[in-house]
Amino acid sequence: MEYKYIKVIEYSKHIELVFNRPESLNAMCTPMLVEIASALADLSQAEQTILVMKGEGRAFCVGADLKERKQGLSFETYMMERILTMQKIASLLRNSHKLIIAVLKGHVIGGGVLVSLHADFRIAAENTVFRVPELEVGSTLLCGGYKTMIEAFGLAKTKELLFLCESFSVEEAKQYNLVNTIVPSEKLDETVTQYIDKLSRISPAMLTLYKELLNHALDSRFDEVLSLEFVDAAINKHNK
Repeated sequence: MEYKYIKVIEYSKHIELVFNRPESLNAMCTPMLVEIASALADLSQAEQTILVMKGEGRAFCVGADLKERKQGLSFETYMMERILTMQKIASLLRNSHKLIIAVLKGHVIGGGVLVSLHADFRIAAENTVFRVPELEVGSTLLCGGYKTMIEAFGLAKTKELLFLCESFSVEEAKQYNLVNTIVPSEKLDETVTQYIDKLSRISPAMLTLYKELLNHALDSRFDEVLSLEFVDAAINKHNK
């Protein structure tokens, strides 16, 4: 399928989903969101178990396209095409069986932060700056952000980030558990390749199983987690 605002590149070990609006620092216009949702749905059937999300040009993603917002969208278009599509993207990412790596650089703002929170690994260049300005610009926090931000940062820090709308550095992002690894910009691709090589040595079935169990554990009671462990052990024993 041909895309205008994103690129999908398939390799033997992984797939890259590239936000491709570099002139707008990969701001997410509504047609771009529709393409992302469509691509994620299609890629769910791909045999590769690793998905890399990255941005073309100087930034990962600066969130919503404010120029589009100023031009105005009808209520129906806003709700049906933008809001529901963002929610679909969040569901596809959160429920994906693939290991997702977000490659962060430049500016990661608003929806860019929220999308990255659905990744399993977040690798950031040392010059990356983050911000969640939704309250300041009068926008709803989408992509499941109320839940995923609290999961990542805790309630107190989430309130601080949302209410103050202040930028924070990549070093602070690592302290907040938003980032796994910080590397020099010139080492970003090399580091991503190292992650891919390490992950690709693990059985795809085990990667998928562990990811599902970890995600289920977030929303499960302790006794339910014990049941999940029992199933996990049975599957491991059967596969040996």
